[in-house]
This record gives sequence, C-alpha cells and structure tokens, in this order.
Amino acid sequence: MSFTEVLSFRGVVRSVEQERIPEILLATLTSEDGSIEVQMDWHKEVFTLPEGSKVLFRLTRGIPDYKEGVDFVGRATVVTVREHEGQWEHILSIGGLLVVVRTNKKLDIMPTEKLYVHIAPLEE
Repeated sequence: MSFTEVLSFRGVVRSVEQERIPEILLATLTSEDGSIEVQMDWHKEVFTLPEGSKVLFRLTRGIPDYKEGVDFVGRATVVTVREHEGQWEHILSIGGLLVVVRTNKKLDIMPTEKLYVHIAPLEE
C-alpha cells in the first residue's frame, strides 16, 4: 500500500513520565537536530520505549511500512494547528490519546484530517 510522508525524523525519547491516569505515560521525543519535539500519551499495554531510545517518527497519509509487533502505528485525527510562542503546534488524537508535534514550520495538514503516527525503534 502506498503512503505519503507528511513529517519524518530520527530522534530520541527524551523523557517518559507517569500521567495522572493509571497506565498512561507522557513521552517526549526530540529530533536529532532539536528542531522538532513531539509529546504524546502512551498506554503502557500498547507501546512504550525507555528514555534514551533512538526512534524514527513519521506522520503519513496512508498506512506506512512497519514491523508488526515492534513498531507503533496509530490512526490519528488532526484536532488543531496553531501558532504558539513562535512555533507551530499540531495537535492530533489517537482515540483520545494526544500527540502534540511542535515545529518551526506549519505542516501541510488540516483539522479533521486522518493521518498515521508511526514510531519505530532504531538500532543503536
């Protein structure tokens, strides 16, 4: 199946913190060059990686190629795109779990659009 990348970067899991809701973690991912930050909710029973893990993060239109049982792929709905404190915030929801992508440039996405969030662990 074909897909189109909206955003792709290699980065690292900077932090993983317990949320107030049991089983939900808040993960922060940062691109290698520091220009992109992603904060997202992770459910402990669905997908987690430890701090310091190297990752490939992608937003795609269409289901991306992925490794079953290793990678995370979730279908997200774009909630809003806004400029905030000199950066663009792109807020998506995967069944109520939030994904906030902060970049220097506005991504070519629109509210209510469906995208796929793909996270793949990378070898060290």
